[in-house]
Amino acid sequence: MRRGSSEWRLAGAIVLCLLAGWVRAAELVICRKCGHEGDGSTAACAHCGAALPAARPVEPAPAATNEPVADPVSALAAETVRVDRKLAAEFAAERPALSYALRENAIAASRLVRREGAAADAAGARLAAEIEQARLALTQAARTCPSCNGAGKRAIQFQQLNADKSTQSAGGLACLTCEGRGVIRAGRSADELRVLIAQGRRDYDVRMQAMGRVSCGRAWLPADLATRLTVRQQALVRTACPTPCRDCMGLGVQDCGRCKGATRLKCTGEGCQNGWVVRKESNTLSSKVTLNRRETCAVCNGSGFMACPDCRGAGTVPCRTCLGTGRNQPCTDCGGQGWTPCNRCRGAGKQADGSVCPDCQGQNDRLCARCRGEGCTPR
Repeated sequence: MRRGSSEWRLAGAIVLCLLAGWVRAAELVICRKCGHEGDGSTAACAHCGAALPAARPVEPAPAATNEPVADPVSALAAETVRVDRKLAAEFAAERPALSYALRENAIAASRLVRREGAAADAAGARLAAEIEQARLALTQAARTCPSCNGAGKRAIQFQQLNADKSTQSAGGLACLTCEGRGVIRAGRSADELRVLIAQGRRDYDVRMQAMGRVSCGRAWLPADLATRLTVRQQALVRTACPTPCRDCMGLGVQDCGRCKGATRLKCTGEGCQNGWVVRKESNTLSSKVTLNRRETCAVCNGSGFMACPDCRGAGTVPCRTCLGTGRNQPCTDCGGQGWTPCNRCRGAGKQADGSVCPDCQGQNDRLCARCRGEGCTPR
């Protein structure tokens, strides 16, 4: 045991000596005339008196860092996404169309942000959930309940045995359709959506211009960001926010042809009259007087209306023009990517004489002339 520990001590001493010698050798200066060594403290050799070369200072090695190099385009795009998301959250309740336009712009700008792995997946899922909430807020609206006319109470009918007339009075029971709230959530018609989206888009354009942004297709970016974009980066932004389908304004839905957007129809249950079904019964006390027993209709549950079978109560169906996608057909010239190689220099970026190509400015690519970089063309 003692022998092993002494060997380890001897090996450690040898290593220390070697390190010290290496450090010492790095500080020594060798005379070019006689070959003797100097410590670098004097300018002349102590043996022959010749001038010694200057000692090289030992520069410390640069510290290793794992921080990525800052990308100005990515940083500016990330700030644009943050501002648009904040504004969209502020206008979500009062102006859903403006909030929807801001969400679209945030998704377009997020394509310029460099993320990898789990961070990119989380950011994409978050933006997708937010745009879906904004879409739902646009398609749905609060309307007065047609069953109770906003009273929130169910109308009950009474009929006397010896009279043909019936009387109605408001009961204390809650309305079955609106559950006592007086309003129901119903889908907006396609015409209402077009007007609402157009108003929100106009308000959005005015606000972006007031903020000093410049347009990149249908998206709006800060001026210092827009001037840094290459052709392919511009195509990334434009293809994320292309011109929507003219019939559905990008929402992918149209009015239901059967219910005309009303979401429901009159109940077609057998014998149903305003939610009630009359059952005739024999009168044992007087055979001349027929007793009528009223039951709640099992089809409409007493409301008198049933959900439209074509749209399933949504009031809208998938758009027939874009097949529910909300976008026009992909461009056949660029394949939907929004850019093509420059025709003048054939993607070389230079002309035959070596000068920069005036069409693509040396970037080798140009925005597609047919779709203007959006990747989609109207049908």
